[in-house]
Amino acid sequence: MEMPKRSALSRYRQRGFTLLELVVEVSIICLLVVLAIDKIWALRAEAERAAVAQVVGALRSALGIETARRFVREGLHSVSELEGSNPMDLLVQRPGSYLGEMKAPDPAGLSGGDWYFDPVDGTLGYKVRFDGSFESTAGAQDWLRYRVILRYRDVNASGRFEQGVDEISGLDLVRIAHQADPTYAKKRTRTTR
Repeated sequence: MEMPKRSALSRYRQRGFTLLELVVEVSIICLLVVLAIDKIWALRAEAERAAVAQVVGALRSALGIETARRFVREGLHSVSELEGSNPMDLLVQRPGSYLGEMKAPDPAGLSGGDWYFDPVDGTLGYKVRFDGSFESTAGAQDWLRYRVILRYRDVNASGRFEQGVDEISGLDLVRIAHQADPTYAKKRTRTTR
């Protein structure tokens, strides 16, 4: 029995990849991997921003509920006592990464994703996990700070809240500027009309 002759094309296909084809294939795969890693990196930062927004939203809701509770039970004047307080105390279930109260902590010594409350200056802090997740006028931030502030109408334009004179409109949890930020100013926010 005679074996059929193979054509030059079929012999070429049996040889496998040439070195040039292999280099092109590996280059394409490496490019796709780099693009995928870049996209995943951006998604990590976006997920961190969403997680922080979720915690801040829950804290703002808890502040609203506590404001309403105090208004009904004790009157609106009692709301001013919550300014500078720890908003995490209002949550039934705190985030798993909440470390509790820490006096003047060094954010460099904290792990990324940790929350803490500083009773010295009445701020809630968050150590940023992924570089570039949050920006400010001073550039990328490595930690965030929030403070419970009293919103009120400054009736007598004194620049500070005066019980019985100014009209309280509620509480808010506001992000305050990073200390390295040149626009940093720790002050009470007031509403003017």
